[in-house]
Amino acid sequence: MRPRARVYVDGFNFYYGVVRGTTFKWLDLDRLFEVLLPQFEIDQILYFTARVRPAPWDPTAHLRQAEYLRALCASPRIEVVEGTYSRTFPAMHLLNPRNTGSADAANWAYPSVFVWKNEEKGSDVNLGARLVYDGCTGAYEAAVIVSNDSDLLEPVRLVTKRVGLPVHAILPANPWSKKHRPKSVFARDATNIVATSISWNTLRKCQLPDTVVDSAGRSITKPEEWGTRQA
Repeated sequence: MRPRARVYVDGFNFYYGVVRGTTFKWLDLDRLFEVLLPQFEIDQILYFTARVRPAPWDPTAHLRQAEYLRALCASPRIEVVEGTYSRTFPAMHLLNPRNTGSADAANWAYPSVFVWKNEEKGSDVNLGARLVYDGCTGAYEAAVIVSNDSDLLEPVRLVTKRVGLPVHAILPANPWSKKHRPKSVFARDATNIVATSISWNTLRKCQLPDTVVDSAGRSITKPEEWGTRQA
């Protein structure tokens, strides 16, 4: 009998590591984790994210995300756990791109410029808290964490070392994104690393239907823009 497992997905880590810039954003997480984790009986998938805000260069990003979250919630196994989305405009020092040595550094003024800074708040804390709480209350026999965020090292250590339950990790990367961080930060603390990348072929096979119907009979349609590669 397969162990009962719960999957914890760091949504932004997953988006930027796996599907950004691809045509595979309308992803069926139920199907994906059945493919990646055949050794487990998956009872729940928790997807941790925050609602994005529109930007001048992408004024409908929040609408596309909202449709996808609705489509995910049409599955009885998926729970979306929301954090918050922060946008600030801090002043930061400009680095001289021609700065190649100490002499240049001494002569460069490092002027300050205002930058557009978007941050997701709360998702890592939410994921870590649920991972530990669910482990302590017997909600799973094994956990799978889909993230490469070192802020989650302590929750993983608590579950594996103190609670005594296995935590497996999937590196949220495709073969083209692995150059950013090619190894899982959980290599020493997780029970094992299930996957170090997710192939485009797997993503292609695990797409939702263009139209999804939720439990109330409402139709949810794949955003038209997601038919082509984009940021």
